[in-house]
Amino acid sequence: IPLVAERDLADPVALAETEFSSFLFWRNPLPNIEEDLEGLLKADPLLLEAEDPEGQESGEEDGWITPRNIEQMQQSPCWGSEPAQVQVGCVTTDFAMQNVLLQMGLHVLSFNGLLIQHARSYILRCHGCFRTTSKMTQLFCPHCGNKTLKKVAVTVKDDGSFHLHFSQNPKVLNPRGLRHSLPAPQGGKHASNPHLTEDQCL
Repeated sequence: IPLVAERDLADPVALAETEFSSFLFWRNPLPNIEEDLEGLLKADPLLLEAEDPEGQESGEEDGWITPRNIEQMQQSPCWGSEPAQVQVGCVTTDFAMQNVLLQMGLHVLSFNGLLIQHARSYILRCHGCFRTTSKMTQLFCPHCGNKTLKKVAVTVKDDGSFHLHFSQNPKVLNPRGLRHSLPAPQGGKHASNPHLTEDQCL
């Protein structure tokens, strides 16, 4: 920043030209407010608790199971029930095997020693003809041939019958995004045509 000579300080025109020249468009530094903020924080300790980063992390982790609260969650009653008078049990993480063991009447334990009372599996149900299939790799309904299969949770009752658990969310069967014009068929080696039927030549 060019300095103004002492003789020019008395001249207001020279001083104004110096202040508004092309080299002096930088504004003066703002006053430091860190000391004022520290004084406010010392006066009000509640602000310190509100800006505690650990408190923010704990607030963000509400409802989540993390390495910090895994032991506390395991001790809560909603985590599971400890096996009462169970001498022999099978520990497996395979859901199909858990279903078979529960249907046989055996005790199934989780990896942390808690008793598994209910196991849920999934099947595919066509919302066009209402038929079901247990082949989870199917894309098209084996009865009507439409691409209308939806995954539905199912539990097996004691008498061997299935109980389907339907979703209460109406967006599950929302046709939005499915009503559109089909693109023109492409030829060649790298064509990406939509798969409309099961017996369609690819």
